[in-house]
Amino acid sequence: MYSFTKRKCQESSSTLTLLLPNAPQNLRYESTTDSITAEWDAVDGADSYNVYRGAQKNFAENVTEPKYITDGLSPDTQLTINVTAVNRSGESPMSEIVTKTAAE
Repeated sequence: MYSFTKRKCQESSSTLTLLLPNAPQNLRYESTTDSITAEWDAVDGADSYNVYRGAQKNFAENVTEPKYITDGLSPDTQLTINVTAVNRSGESPMSEIVTKTAAE
């Protein structure tokens, strides 16, 4: 939560409170020979999610469901995934970081 106060000399002030969503929790993964599916608990107040993949943190933005599928992988591909929740106030802290390997 962030609070900002705007003040002007000799005039009233106003305060704006921004409520960022909580970090996604309970990440679960399932893999096949060519895909990894990540799911997590929905976050109250989140409008969408950003899914960060790999060491370069490539990401998919505006994911609207608490689920993301990465497909087209080679068997034994390792993929690191973490997720943030987003609302109009901004982006949450990142979820736990998990590395999963596509099945053989």
